[in-house]
Amino acid sequence: MTGLVLASMWRSGAFYVGLGKHAFYDSGRLSRLGLKFYGVVSFREELETLLELGILVNEGDLIVYDGFGSLIFPLYAYPRGHVIYSAGTLVVSLLSKLSIDKRTTVIIVSGEGAEGRPLLFSVLRAYVRRYFWFVREGELVRIIVQDAELSQVGTLRLDAGEVLEKAQSRGITKGL
Repeated sequence: MTGLVLASMWRSGAFYVGLGKHAFYDSGRLSRLGLKFYGVVSFREELETLLELGILVNEGDLIVYDGFGSLIFPLYAYPRGHVIYSAGTLVVSLLSKLSIDKRTTVIIVSGEGAEGRPLLFSVLRAYVRRYFWFVREGELVRIIVQDAELSQVGTLRLDAGEVLEKAQSRGITKGL
């Protein structure tokens, strides 16, 4: 949901790539919000989407990549762990290339892994400069900003009701 709210508030072109469970949002409603939606349910489809974005994205656009790692984790069935690292590195390097070549903003939404780090942190650390953690604290949402080494560089508290109200007024949370 966090990625969806971020994408819907962008001023120019916004692409929302929903991986795994995030692939099943109502694409018609999201397109009415001005989002270009991609629901992705396989690793092959993930790579095809990244290549397609390389053609469609323009300068100043936003790509929200929601569910990073969710299509890579099934690769744990393979006996060698480097398969996961290689697949994750390929995805993140393609997103990084899009960001640099097309001068776009890329937000990778991921879950929390071991030791309070993002999932696949060993893959992300070479490409990501800032991490943002969203923590619900009663009526507030606390946003923690960390640098590439996960040292806290800032924090912000927002009223959760105001954020939800703005999302509802734009029709973002309806039916999700």
